[in-house]
Amino acid sequence: MKKLIFLYATIMVAMGSFAQTAVSTAKFLDNTYVTVGGGVSTPLNLTEIFPLNPSATVAVGKQFSPVWGAEVEGTAWFGSHITGQNRFGENINGNYNAVRGSYLGLNGTVNATNLFK
Repeated sequence: MKKLIFLYATIMVAMGSFAQTAVSTAKFLDNTYVTVGGGVSTPLNLTEIFPLNPSATVAVGKQFSPVWGAEVEGTAWFGSHITGQNRFGENINGNYNAVRGSYLGLNGTVNATNLFK
């Protein structure tokens, strides 16, 4: 009797394991990501640390395969706490701009973990 119950249980488990359906097509938003980052920069004269100028980064990317992907990255640097003269000889001490600089780039990505698996 135990063998018969074990046989029925085995058949039920085997029938249940084939009930899954495979997804063969990827949707547009599969393997996409958004990255948000931030940081600070300081003058490079090595005599003082402050003032600190903040920066913010946003990146949106997509993996096209398990190894290869691409992302669009944008960075903005805020504040212009700089001293000295500009190229016209004008004194720029105390000038302040909301966005000091910006960067927008398209980067290729490689997932080395899947490449050398």
